[in-house]
This record gives sequence, structure tokens and C-alpha cells, in this order.
Amino acid sequence: MYHTKYKEDRKKITGIYFHKIKCHLLVGILSITDIYGIEVTAQQTVILQYNSMTHSFTIPDGVNTIMTEGWGGGGGGGYSSENGQTTGGGGGGAYSKNTMIINETDDNQRLKLTVGGGGSGGLDNKDGIASTVEAGTVLLLKAAGGKGGSNNSTGGGQGGQKSDCYPVENAFNGGKGGNGNGTGPIRDSGGGGGAAGSMSAGRNGMDGKIGSSGSTGGAGGSEGGGTGGAGAIHQASGATNAMTGDDPGGGGGGAKSPDAAGGVRHGGNGGAGRIKIYLTLSVPDISITGDNCVGAILTSPFIIGVTSFRWKRDGIDIGSDSSIDADQAGIYTVTVTYSFSSDVYGASADDVFLTSDPVIIYPKPADSVIYRISNH
Repeated sequence: MYHTKYKEDRKKITGIYFHKIKCHLLVGILSITDIYGIEVTAQQTVILQYNSMTHSFTIPDGVNTIMTEGWGGGGGGGYSSENGQTTGGGGGGAYSKNTMIINETDDNQRLKLTVGGGGSGGLDNKDGIASTVEAGTVLLLKAAGGKGGSNNSTGGGQGGQKSDCYPVENAFNGGKGGNGNGTGPIRDSGGGGGAAGSMSAGRNGMDGKIGSSGSTGGAGGSEGGGTGGAGAIHQASGATNAMTGDDPGGGGGGAKSPDAAGGVRHGGNGGAGRIKIYLTLSVPDISITGDNCVGAILTSPFIIGVTSFRWKRDGIDIGSDSSIDADQAGIYTVTVTYSFSSDVYGASADDVFLTSDPVIIYPKPADSVIYRISNH
């Protein structure tokens, strides 16, 4: 280490320039971690998953990016009330994702999340509902729902289309529902289409066969899509029940009314949509009121979403409020705790702990001040 008295003119010592800054005692420290063992926590990402309903919450302080993923609800399978009538499966829900950069002007905005429900396998409300995410008046995400299978007809429902999603460039189609195989004995109904995934479109449901070989639902797209439900299969004692599509977004299987006895049969319901929110939290910067010397007030700028504060000076706990008085010289940090409870966010996640960059508080100025700088 090299030492020098403060001079009014700028000095250059061992190739390192420095200026006098009020109250600064320690200049050019090579590594605060090496000296005091203080570790600064890197930014962390929290994942919140929503499987139903509508939710709203305020974006926590310290969030710098939000990535959203969504799956639309699957379409319901076709309804059958005519003797021996096979029907089509419902279409799988589409997938989309988007990323939003949070600026200072976006602080404390609210996110509104609407998870699309699956379509009914009954007579009405066949189509799956789109899943959406909004920040204020800005649409961040839309993942389209699949269409329902035809009632008392063989047509399978169309999968949710990327052209109906936002943003289009990050979307994949849901799989189409399989078609039924006409009317009469030993004929099966169509399977539901698979929901899209984050890497690919959903697979189409299998068309109904002759001979009770079965019609399975389409597989979900890779990385997260729900599988479609199997269509009803003919049996000597009557048709099996159509199966519900898997969450998220699998289309329901098509129904078949018994050949001779007749009667009403419902298709499988479509799987519910889903939304995932990825909140990337940044390290808090400590705000200083006054010069950075003894007597300054230190404040954590992060309040919303934070449930506790832990201040340290030179690694020793000194306070738990959002602000403290820096009454001694040393190196100060604050660790903030974010808690993500379902009653506030509609979904829960583990607590997140983030530690600020260190702030150096210096003794009050004296007539003669010794400066230390690294010789590296």
C-alpha cells in the first residue's frame, strides 16, 4: 500500500489517478469481499405459476425484467345425443411468451393475469379461452384457446392459432382435434389435440378408427404442452367415456352415444390454460442522504414486495428498518427479503434474499487525511 497526504492538485501514484471526494478515506480498494468477506448477491429470478382464474398484483420494486409464458385453454370434445354418432376432439391451446423491460416509469404498475379456462364437453361453451397478461393498458401476452369439437358431427376442433396470439413471433399453434368416424357400430370418436409448448406446436389428435382400436389424444408440444384427451371407443356394452384434456391446454376427446340405446354423452372437457411469470429481481442500490460520511442516512430504495431489511456494518448486524443512521465509519450493506405469498400474488414462491452493493461511510473530514490506494 502507498500513502500520501491530500494535495489540492490531482496526483498520480503508481499509475492510479484519484481526486479528493468529500469524506472519502479509502480509495481504489481492490476487493471489498477480500477485505471484509462481504458477498453481493447476484440478481435472482422468481417463477410464479397460475393455473386458473384472474389475478392482479403490483410489480415489486427492484424488478428489471418480466418474462411471461402462456397457454390457452383447450377446446371441449364434441357432444353426442344421436344413436351411434361419433364426434371430434377439441383443439389444443396455443402457446406464446414475451419479455418486458421494466423502466423507472413502470415502477409500481399492476399486472393483470387472466388464465383461460378449458372448453366444455357439453352442448355449449365449447371453445377454450385465451390466457392474457396486461400491465396497465399494455398487452404483454395472449395465448389463444383451442376450438371445440363439433356436436353430433365428426369434425375436430381447430387448435389455438399463433396468428391469434401476442406476440406472434414467439407463439406456436395448438394441435387440431381428431375427427370422429361417422355413425354406427365399432366406430370411435376423435382424440383431443395437444397444447403447444415453448419449443414446438402441439400434435393433432388421432382420428377415430373402426374396430375399437381407440383414438388417443395428441401429444403436447415439447416443453410444457398438455396432452389431448382420448376419444370415446365403441364397446359391445356401449361407448367408453371421452377423456378430459390434460393441463395446460389439452383438447378434450370426442363423445359417442351408444349405438342402440341412444342417450346423451358429453365429450371430455378441455384442459385449463396456464400462465407463468418470471420476475428478475436486481440488487438494491443504497440511497445516501448527505455526504457519504458519518451522520449520513442510508435508505433501501426497495419497499414494495419487501418484507424485511437487514443492515450490516463491516459484516455485523445493526438494524432492521428501511433506513438507518450511519453513526460510525465502515462498510454498509442491506439485505432485503422478498416474500411471494398467494394472498398477495395469487401464487407462491420461496423467499428471495438480495444483498446490495457495499457503501463506504467515512469519518468526518479532518485537516489532515491519510489516503490509501491499492498498489495493484
